[in-house]
Amino acid sequence: MLVTLAQCCRPIPGDPIVGVVTQSRGISVHRRDCANIERADRAKQVSVAWGRPKDTRYTARIKVEGVEKQSLLADIVQTIALMDGLISNVKASVVNNTRTRVVADLQVRDLEHLYRIIAKLNNISGILEITRG
Repeated sequence: MLVTLAQCCRPIPGDPIVGVVTQSRGISVHRRDCANIERADRAKQVSVAWGRPKDTRYTARIKVEGVEKQSLLADIVQTIALMDGLISNVKASVVNNTRTRVVADLQVRDLEHLYRIIAKLNNISGILEITRG
């Protein structure tokens, strides 16, 4: 049976997960805290566990808010690269001329790898908040 990772919550190894049997996509794997799981028919939910080949990377989305400064995006990108994270997509915007908002899709090995990247990003001067998207 086909197993896919849900794009709504983007689970990565280490996240608590649950599967939902679908008609068209086989089993769709979601994070347990995903809003879509709350709406899913309990009869279609199945227990799943992580298993993976070595060197597989997973997409995790982060949202970074920081004080507006010229070098913030460069600092974020450099830090992610130094932590062996790969950026597959990034969008940056300025909010009210005072804050920078960065949304980035990262390729990470697992939850621990993501947490290490987030911890290092929190050391950047001007970072106010980092959340998972």
